Amino acid sequence: MADEKKTESNGLTGAVPITAVLALLASFAMFTPSPFHDDRPPGNPLKLQQYEAAQDINARLWQDPFEAVDNKDDIHKPEQIYKGNPINPDEDQVTVIAVTLPGSPYQEAAESRMRWRYAVLSALANQMYNPVDEQHIGYFEASIPNKEKPSNSNSTLPTKIAFEWWSKDKDEHKDKDKDKKVLLLWINESSLRKNPAATLKDILSRTIPDNETLNKLTNSDIAVASLDSNVIALANIRKEDSDNKNAAEFNYAVLGPNSSTLLEDLLKEVKDNKDNELGKINTKPITYYSAAATADEGLLLKVLPKEDVDHQTVQAYLRHGITFYRTTSTDAEMMQAMANELATLHRIQKTDHIVILSEWDTLYGRSISKAFKSAWALKNNLQDPDQVISRFSYMRGLDGKLPDKSEKADKSEKEADSAEKKSDTKEPDKSESAKALELPEGRNQKDYLRRLSEYIRDLDQKIIDEGDSKGITVIGVLGSDVRDKFMILEALRPYFKHKLFFTTDLDAAYYHPTKWHQTHNMLVASAFDLKLRPELQGTIPPFRDTYQTALFLATQMLVNNIEITEQKPMTLAQTDEKKQFINTPSPLLFEIGRHSPIRLKLNNDIGETEPNNPKCTWQDVEGECKNTVQPPFVNPKSNLTNNNVVLQILSLTVGIGFLCFVSSWFRRRVKFAYLKCKHQPWYIVGALIVCIVFWKRVLI
Repeated sequence: MADEKKTESNGLTGAVPITAVLALLASFAMFTPSPFHDDRPPGNPLKLQQYEAAQDINARLWQDPFEAVDNKDDIHKPEQIYKGNPINPDEDQVTVIAVTLPGSPYQEAAESRMRWRYAVLSALANQMYNPVDEQHIGYFEASIPNKEKPSNSNSTLPTKIAFEWWSKDKDEHKDKDKDKKVLLLWINESSLRKNPAATLKDILSRTIPDNETLNKLTNSDIAVASLDSNVIALANIRKEDSDNKNAAEFNYAVLGPNSSTLLEDLLKEVKDNKDNELGKINTKPITYYSAAATADEGLLLKVLPKEDVDHQTVQAYLRHGITFYRTTSTDAEMMQAMANELATLHRIQKTDHIVILSEWDTLYGRSISKAFKSAWALKNNLQDPDQVISRFSYMRGLDGKLPDKSEKADKSEKEADSAEKKSDTKEPDKSESAKALELPEGRNQKDYLRRLSEYIRDLDQKIIDEGDSKGITVIGVLGSDVRDKFMILEALRPYFKHKLFFTTDLDAAYYHPTKWHQTHNMLVASAFDLKLRPELQGTIPPFRDTYQTALFLATQMLVNNIEITEQKPMTLAQTDEKKQFINTPSPLLFEIGRHSPIRLKLNNDIGETEPNNPKCTWQDVEGECKNTVQPPFVNPKSNLTNNNVVLQILSLTVGIGFLCFVSSWFRRRVKFAYLKCKHQPWYIVGALIVCIVFWKRVLI
């Protein structure tokens, strides 16, 4: 009998705990997102005959435009723009758009260039524009003298300017008399410092040859024979009577400045050149749309004389010489929304201690930390917010990585680092974890971060010792580089596991499975979601970050002639007879969940409307779109109906049922738990608490 009982306990029932654990793990693995497989075979570059066209450099539409043209040595004059792209003087409406992009060679700047180009091109595609050549990009040299260059300009032009053509057939828009064309210029922001308006005007002027040169070329048989017919067409455009409504129309716009530093330079330049027509080319205005510069208006206006900025905004001041629209929320507005959230819903008291970490080597980093301090002081009526807010700073690029490192150099550097570690770890008493720690030398900045984390931990303990049992209650990580934020969160989370963290600028990387332990339950203040409302987003998928959404919106505002008045409603001017007014996008708040960011309700959020309302279009934003471009607020409770969550619950139920079927031991445990809960109700309360914690921490 003993042998029979012993035999009965073998097999599956003898490994019930292991089986149960495996069943639970399998239930989650079944519905964990898996990476997509890339089956495209590698291709070899072809050495073909030179491609004779305006856009003659191989490039994908999502590719970094600076990288595509960086190593090209052929000299292309500005006339290259019109090679193979006929400009019909009777039917074309051309909009020349200069898009300013970060020009540094570092990885984060290259990623931004790819993302921002993707957003701008997606906006054009959403407005029914098509690429003239989807497989190539062009460039021209900007160092050719131009007699239309402002005489008082000290601009330093970029060596190469990448460009591409997009077109929209007359059948695709209301104005049936003209074909719409867009010439995109990708401009390095590093070349615009000190004199951005003058430099941009110079670059835009070079897209059409000056009058004197055109007259000489078109009056010379030899020159005409050697000149592309499209440049001759441009000469005919210039000779057309300005009152001729059938003549080609040229308009000029700038998507930028897209950094707070460059916007500050623009203010200084306008201050020194109020009487100079920096914002016009041949009486045509150059319209600026700043989509990504978020520095607080008060901080930016400090560079100007006090008598010039009283009761003015950045947009109003720049109207002295430039048509300028700011299409995004400022740091102050985002921090005010965050302060309201912390004080109301999270019950953070005005005496609670808050830590802010921000980069000190950018205007954005310096601005955002001051913006939060001002917002928190205003919300809580604090005379001296420094008593409860401790600010710390760091430099960008904490990982110490530099660009343009060849594989051979990387390999030798790794070998040197490995040899250095071996030589430094010969002592037998050093543990493996100690060997892995970074040394306080070289380019890597992580050792500063480690000591900073320990310093903040000591501050937390000091606050507790002084009688405040909460210690540090909130930690804000405010910077422009997402990877720096991840490193800071990785350093601080082990010390402050149950503290509230917040940051700015929603990014899809925040809820990536590999980053969830650093970012879970983090609050994010953001100017935009990763998408506009579905009716205006069109066929374009959600973006990687909020700055893409901002540029996506600004580009469509530009091509639809959307303006923003000084009172900050947006004006959509489709015709001279009718104008529409829509609200300036207000900042949004999110909490990072396990699978997605959860949007938090704000006072100015509109309610959920019917999805894909066909009446909500760019031509009727004021009415059917509820006067906003932001997605309508959706109650987070709707997440309970998510198919993945339902399937996970079903898989857990099936797993438990399977164990009850095959294991008598498990059946006895279930029966015992049932009897306990039946006779001792507090077991049910405990089970409910476990289920709620499990739901919040694992499934949501």
